[in-house]
Amino acid sequence: MFEGIIDGSQAARPAPMAELTVGAFAMEVRATGMSLGPWVGRPVAVLAICRRTLMVAGVHVAQTGVSYDSVMRCLADALLPKDAAEFGATGFWPCEGVADRVFVHARHDLTPAPFGRFRRALGIDVLRHEIHEPLVCELADRWSQEMGIEVDPREDGQSAIANMVAHRMPEGDEVPLGELDRKLRRWIVDSYNAAAVPGIERSPLDLWREAAVGFVPRFVPADAPGDLFRHEAFRMIGPRGVSWGGRTYWSEAVPGLVDRWGEARTYEVRADPVDVTSVEICTPERKWVRLSARWV
Repeated sequence: MFEGIIDGSQAARPAPMAELTVGAFAMEVRATGMSLGPWVGRPVAVLAICRRTLMVAGVHVAQTGVSYDSVMRCLADALLPKDAAEFGATGFWPCEGVADRVFVHARHDLTPAPFGRFRRALGIDVLRHEIHEPLVCELADRWSQEMGIEVDPREDGQSAIANMVAHRMPEGDEVPLGELDRKLRRWIVDSYNAAAVPGIERSPLDLWREAAVGFVPRFVPADAPGDLFRHEAFRMIGPRGVSWGGRTYWSEAVPGLVDRWGEARTYEVRADPVDVTSVEICTPERKWVRLSARWV
């Protein structure tokens, strides 16, 4: 990734935002969230990095590790314009535009239909690779050293269930997931993107300004389905099942789930937008259960 930048050559160098690398690192923090019920666990930061400028273009802080949904959310954040003032940063975040190619580690499952629809609607090629991205590891180390948060750049985050099974929960005070997300975004804009990269002696922001002269991004198409960027992922189970897209979905497993976990718990839902006949919900044990549409 560094060669063309260091030697100053322009050959085979992509435009800004044309190529993104997606990487992730887990944080040893007692993050809290309510989307899966009262949750305390080890969150993971999913990052999209512009391969031309080394700038972090998008981020999503997930509470259950890297999934197709968290990669989709991270990419959506990278593609759309951002207002750094919304989360208290003093700098600015100029990245936006649809990527031509995205490099993602092969261990991540990107086969579900929603991700395929996202990729096709925006015309993005996804390339799989087998090695960990060094730049993400270096970013994680800097975040840890400067913010005092222990990280593991080689492993995905785990849910509270997985940590309890392992008899290991993060130590320290609890931090709301949203607060952690805002803190990471401020650090990315005001520290990481603005600081010189060792061996290059220019910051990602400097590299962006150089590369962006005359650059016109490939904007998100006006006819792109809006739900690609307004994702609704969690639902409660009622007596008739799960409501999704104006329909109700049910299976023989629903009464047992309600009896065991209660009606107040929310469940992650995934569905293929072009197939309204079924959805899948994720139980607190991280097992996916298929529910069929009730045509009533």
